[in-house]
Amino acid sequence: MGAATQKKGGREPRGWIGMSVSQVYSSSDRKSSASRATVGDWKSVASGSVVAQVAPKIKLVPGGAGYMKAVVSSPVSLWHHHLFLQRLSVYGQWVNIAALDLGQANGRLFRPTAYLPKGSSHVRVFLTVNQAGNGLLASHSGTQTIVRKP
Repeated sequence: MGAATQKKGGREPRGWIGMSVSQVYSSSDRKSSASRATVGDWKSVASGSVVAQVAPKIKLVPGGAGYMKAVVSSPVSLWHHHLFLQRLSVYGQWVNIAALDLGQANGRLFRPTAYLPKGSSHVRVFLTVNQAGNGLLASHSGTQTIVRKP
Protein backbone atom coordinates (compact mmCIF):
# COMPACT_ATOMS: atom_id res chain seq x y z
CA MET A 1 0.00 0.00 0.00
CA GLY A 2 1.48 3.34 -1.03
CA ALA A 3 1.44 6.39 1.22
CA ALA A 4 2.36 10.06 0.89
CA THR A 5 2.47 12.97 3.28
CA GLN A 6 1.51 16.48 2.28
CA LYS A 7 1.89 19.65 4.35
CA LYS A 8 -0.66 22.44 4.17
CA GLY A 9 0.47 26.00 3.47
CA GLY A 10 4.06 25.73 4.66
CA ARG A 11 3.46 26.97 8.25
CA GLU A 12 1.71 24.52 10.55
CA PRO A 13 0.52 24.85 14.14
CA ARG A 14 2.68 23.24 16.78
CA GLY A 15 1.95 19.51 16.98
CA TRP A 16 0.31 19.40 13.52
CA ILE A 17 1.54 16.44 11.50
CA GLY A 18 -0.21 17.12 8.18
CA MET A 19 -2.36 15.28 5.71
CA SER A 20 -1.62 11.67 4.86
CA VAL A 21 -3.03 10.06 1.70
CA SER A 22 -2.84 6.38 0.82
CA GLN A 23 -3.87 4.68 -2.41
CA VAL A 24 -6.07 1.60 -1.98
CA TYR A 25 -5.27 -1.58 -3.92
CA SER A 26 -7.68 -4.37 -4.65
CA SER A 27 -6.96 -8.00 -3.83
CA SER A 28 -5.97 -8.78 -7.42
CA ASP A 29 -3.12 -6.20 -7.30
CA ARG A 30 -4.91 -3.80 -9.66
CA LYS A 31 -4.98 -0.17 -8.64
CA SER A 32 -8.41 0.98 -7.54
CA SER A 33 -9.64 4.48 -8.09
CA ALA A 34 -10.63 4.96 -4.46
CA SER A 35 -8.28 6.90 -2.19
CA ARG A 36 -8.28 7.04 1.59
CA ALA A 37 -7.13 10.21 3.27
CA THR A 38 -6.53 10.97 6.90
CA VAL A 39 -7.38 14.64 7.20
CA GLY A 40 -5.07 15.42 10.09
CA ASP A 41 -3.25 14.25 13.18
CA TRP A 42 -3.04 16.37 16.31
CA LYS A 43 -0.43 15.05 18.73
CA SER A 44 -1.71 11.51 19.46
CA VAL A 45 -5.26 11.94 18.07
CA ALA A 46 -6.02 11.17 14.41
CA SER A 47 -9.16 11.95 12.43
CA GLY A 48 -11.16 9.33 10.54
CA SER A 49 -10.42 8.28 6.99
CA VAL A 50 -12.27 9.57 3.93
CA VAL A 51 -12.89 7.56 0.74
CA ALA A 52 -13.01 9.50 -2.53
CA GLN A 53 -14.69 7.87 -5.53
CA VAL A 54 -14.53 9.04 -9.15
CA ALA A 55 -16.92 8.86 -12.09
CA PRO A 56 -15.44 7.53 -15.34
CA LYS A 57 -15.54 9.88 -18.33
CA ILE A 58 -17.80 8.69 -21.15
CA LYS A 59 -17.69 10.06 -24.69
CA LEU A 60 -20.32 9.50 -27.38
CA VAL A 61 -18.71 10.29 -30.72
CA PRO A 62 -20.66 10.37 -34.00
CA GLY A 63 -18.99 8.60 -36.89
CA GLY A 64 -19.66 8.04 -40.58
CA ALA A 65 -22.41 6.00 -42.21
CA GLY A 66 -24.75 6.32 -39.20
CA TYR A 67 -22.37 4.75 -36.68
CA MET A 68 -21.50 6.09 -33.22
CA LYS A 69 -18.73 5.15 -30.83
CA ALA A 70 -19.03 5.11 -27.05
CA VAL A 71 -15.70 5.24 -25.18
CA VAL A 72 -15.22 4.99 -21.39
CA SER A 73 -12.08 6.41 -19.74
CA SER A 74 -11.55 4.37 -16.59
CA PRO A 75 -8.55 3.33 -14.45
CA VAL A 76 -9.66 -0.31 -14.72
CA SER A 77 -10.82 -2.41 -17.66
CA LEU A 78 -14.58 -2.56 -18.17
CA TRP A 79 -14.42 -5.32 -20.79
CA HIS A 80 -17.75 -7.26 -20.87
CA HIS A 81 -19.53 -4.62 -18.79
CA HIS A 82 -22.66 -2.91 -20.14
CA LEU A 83 -23.36 0.65 -21.20
CA PHE A 84 -27.00 1.52 -21.65
CA LEU A 85 -28.14 3.46 -24.70
CA GLN A 86 -30.86 5.86 -23.56
CA ARG A 87 -33.22 8.23 -25.31
CA LEU A 88 -35.12 11.19 -23.91
CA SER A 89 -38.86 10.47 -23.80
CA VAL A 90 -41.60 13.03 -24.43
CA TYR A 91 -42.07 13.14 -20.62
CA GLY A 92 -38.48 14.29 -20.04
CA GLN A 93 -37.24 10.96 -18.64
CA TRP A 94 -34.28 8.94 -19.89
CA VAL A 95 -35.41 5.49 -21.10
CA ASN A 96 -33.05 2.53 -21.61
CA ILE A 97 -33.40 1.21 -25.16
CA ALA A 98 -30.37 -1.09 -25.52
CA ALA A 99 -27.54 -2.64 -23.49
CA LEU A 100 -24.18 -2.28 -25.23
CA ASP A 101 -21.32 -4.62 -24.26
CA LEU A 102 -17.95 -2.91 -23.95
CA GLY A 103 -14.95 -4.32 -25.77
CA GLN A 104 -11.30 -4.75 -24.75
CA ALA A 105 -10.54 -1.05 -25.28
CA ASN A 106 -13.48 0.08 -23.08
CA GLY A 107 -15.45 1.10 -26.17
CA ARG A 108 -18.25 0.05 -28.48
CA LEU A 109 -19.10 0.90 -32.09
CA PHE A 110 -22.83 0.71 -32.84
CA ARG A 111 -25.58 2.00 -35.13
CA PRO A 112 -28.14 3.84 -32.95
CA THR A 113 -30.87 4.08 -35.61
CA ALA A 114 -31.51 0.35 -35.22
CA TYR A 115 -32.88 1.05 -31.71
CA LEU A 116 -34.69 4.36 -32.32
CA PRO A 117 -38.16 5.28 -33.59
CA LYS A 118 -38.56 7.40 -36.73
CA GLY A 119 -38.14 11.13 -36.25
CA SER A 120 -35.81 13.10 -34.00
CA SER A 121 -34.34 11.52 -30.84
CA HIS A 122 -31.96 12.76 -28.17
CA VAL A 123 -29.64 9.94 -27.05
CA ARG A 124 -26.83 9.34 -24.55
CA VAL A 125 -25.02 6.35 -23.06
CA PHE A 126 -25.15 5.62 -19.32
CA LEU A 127 -22.91 3.51 -17.06
CA THR A 128 -24.57 2.36 -13.82
CA VAL A 129 -22.66 2.21 -10.55
CA ASN A 130 -23.07 -1.59 -10.53
CA GLN A 131 -21.50 -1.92 -13.99
CA ALA A 132 -18.73 0.56 -13.12
CA GLY A 133 -17.40 -1.53 -10.23
CA ASN A 134 -15.57 -0.79 -6.97
CA GLY A 135 -14.42 2.78 -6.44
CA LEU A 136 -16.29 4.15 -9.46
CA LEU A 137 -19.54 6.08 -9.65
CA ALA A 138 -22.30 6.13 -12.26
CA SER A 139 -21.68 8.36 -15.26
CA HIS A 140 -23.22 9.37 -18.58
CA SER A 141 -22.08 10.91 -21.84
CA GLY A 142 -23.19 14.12 -23.40
CA THR A 143 -26.40 14.19 -25.45
CA GLN A 144 -26.48 13.73 -29.24
CA THR A 145 -29.47 14.40 -31.49
CA ILE A 146 -30.23 11.80 -34.16
CA VAL A 147 -32.79 12.19 -36.92
CA ARG A 148 -34.15 8.98 -38.40
CA LYS A 149 -35.91 9.60 -41.68
CA PRO A 150 -39.33 8.03 -42.28
